[in-house]
Order: sequence, then C-alpha cells, then structure tokens
Amino acid sequence: MTDIYKGESEKIIEEYNQRLAELDDFISDNRLVSKEAQMSSLSGEGYKDPRFTVGFDNPVIDKFALHPLAAEGSGYLPTTKELGMSGIESLVNPQILGQYDPNKDTAVFKDTFKGMTEKDAEIVDIPFENLETKESVQKHELIHRAIGKSGYLDYLGTSEFLKENSTTKYLKGKTAQVLKQVINEALAESYEDTGDLESRIKFRVDNFNIKEDMKQEIAKELFENIDVLREDFETYLESLMNPDELKATRMDEIMMENGI
Repeated sequence: MTDIYKGESEKIIEEYNQRLAELDDFISDNRLVSKEAQMSSLSGEGYKDPRFTVGFDNPVIDKFALHPLAAEGSGYLPTTKELGMSGIESLVNPQILGQYDPNKDTAVFKDTFKGMTEKDAEIVDIPFENLETKESVQKHELIHRAIGKSGYLDYLGTSEFLKENSTTKYLKGKTAQVLKQVINEALAESYEDTGDLESRIKFRVDNFNIKEDMKQEIAKELFENIDVLREDFETYLESLMNPDELKATRMDEIMMENGI
C-alpha cells in the first residue's frame, strides 16, 4: 500500500478503479441493493440499506442517515486482494478512510484493519494504535449524510437552543457559521464508537486553516459542549418530521429500549 500512496504504482490504481467500477456496474445492473433492502423489509426488519452494517440508538438519526438509500457507488471499498488483484493486499488512498460526497449523495468506507500497516499509518499521519474500525468510519460518514441532507449546517448559526445552552461562542451566531465545517467534523466524531473523543476533535480542528493559537481553545470548547450540540442536532432532525412520522419513530425508540 505504501507504493500506492507514493504514486509509484499508477497501473495498480488504474486496475483497482477499473475493477471497482465493474463491481459497481454489476451491483447496479442487477439491482442488488434495492432487492436486498426489499427482502429486509419483507422479513420484518425494516427497509435497510445492505451496504451499511451500522445504525444509531436514535431512530430519528437512522431516518436521515440511512434513508432514502444512498446513491450508487456507496458502501464498502474493498482492498486490492478482495477485488482479485495480485500482490500485497492494499488500500488505495489510505489517507481517506471514508467519505461522504453531498453532491453525489455517496457514502463510502474502508476497513482499516485490512491492508493497513504501521508504516502506512505513519505515512498518512494516522496513529496506528488509534485506527478506527469500519463501524466507526461508517457512523462518521453517515452522520455527515444526515447533517448534509437535513440542512443542519445552514440552521446552526440561528439555533436559539445553542445560544441559550452552549457555553462557547463557537456554537453561536455568525461564529458558528464560519466554523460550520469544523463543527460538522466534531459532531460526526461524537457518534463514533472510538474512544478519546477530545483528542479526535483536536485532530480534526488541527486539519483546518485556523490560527494556531485558537485551535486548542476551539477543540476544547467544542468537546465540552458536544452533548449540547448533539441535542440540538437531534431536536432539529425531529422538527423536520411530520407528526405521524415522529410518533412512529418514537414507538421504534421505545421498542429498541425494551429489546422488542
């Protein structure tokens, strides 16, 4: 994988992209995603996107993160070996473990424990001991999808709840709008199952073009207010649902809590 990352194996990248495109075409031509989702619905499990293996404790988030089905090309990005390629098992573009494209409405994720070596992690500046699981990567990108499809970032700076309940200026008014992409990342990080949220938020903040002397303060205050931010986000999602949808969703939540 190191050679791929350094750009020394363009033929491998070209072959990988070609095989991935062929796989996507096969899935699309045979309508495999919609068929599996329909079978899931008929079995009583609900209309689920088979390309993702995670869900959220709040059915309201599931509605925006997983419905309707994400566009073609979404889901798991296999390793070179899984696509039948010869040579060492590798990830292509290992610096990108997952991605949501709001223009295409595609969400993709990789399994970092396949094809990622300690040396590779060092090259792409990812602490090897803190590699995220494929489940955490999925949750991160699906939260981005829920944020994007709901328009939450446009609402963020107008939130009265944040103005009244957050203890940081970075979640209020025009300042929040300026930092909305930073907040977007912090919010997505908060729904992952990976530990040490404070460090992960700081890692995200460090990647933005922000004055160095402000980064630590912004990361610290976003972490301290993350529960307030999550409550605002989830309440906003609820506000977009009609009463019947919300009632059904709350029934689902009650059933989840009682293991029904």
